[in-house]
Amino acid sequence: MPYTCRFCGEKFCAEHRLPENHDCKGLEEYKKKLNEEGQVFRKEKKAGTNKKPSKMGFFSYLKGNISLILLAGIVVTFLVQTVISSFNPTLSAKIFYLGPDFINRPWAILTSIFAHNGSFHLMVNSIVLFFFGPELERRIGSKKLLVLFFLAGALGGLAQALILQNFVLGASAAILGLLGTLTILAPNMRIFLLFLPMRLWMATLFVVLLNVVSLGRGPEASLAHLVGLGIGLLYGQMYKGETKETPQSRFLRR
Repeated sequence: MPYTCRFCGEKFCAEHRLPENHDCKGLEEYKKKLNEEGQVFRKEKKAGTNKKPSKMGFFSYLKGNISLILLAGIVVTFLVQTVISSFNPTLSAKIFYLGPDFINRPWAILTSIFAHNGSFHLMVNSIVLFFFGPELERRIGSKKLLVLFFLAGALGGLAQALILQNFVLGASAAILGLLGTLTILAPNMRIFLLFLPMRLWMATLFVVLLNVVSLGRGPEASLAHLVGLGIGLLYGQMYKGETKETPQSRFLRR
């Protein structure tokens, strides 16, 4: 009984019916289309290939999921920051705020990424990291995501501190770096921004315009945001076409 391939339309026997088994010309185009929409092509599993459930439980889930580890680090740092600020605000500022004097406090390049200016600031960044971090990590891997996170966060913060002579803290530049890379890899991914459905590239454009308008005004570190996002866009161009085909995040549904 012949089978018709849904990708190329040709007819094949049972042994060669899968696109992987007959050098299907339409498969790569289909994969590319799915990738741009933020989806992943899944190969059919053969019988007996199911993995045994891990005995590590929650810890096995964290393995290979650096996004949630970073999120946990952000939350823990905010709690420590709050405690220190309650009895010694000056000490807290020296530890966490990145400013023009960073040469005397080089650790602030790192600590400022994990600290936040209030619970609302923390909540917004945590939500974005929670949903988009794992989605990017399954495409580029944990190591590349970790490099991007610290690169975008550090350079974004330093740009704000050196060019505008401001004191800055927060993971916004780092997280926007992740968003920038994901925008390059999956520009047509469907998301919700302020409860409105849109493509990821549209949301990223909105973020850019918002930060350009507020650049140099108010308490927002708009320059840091733009630098972090720009680094993410460049990072995405570097690894475009090298994305992995692994199961999608359990938290994003399309």
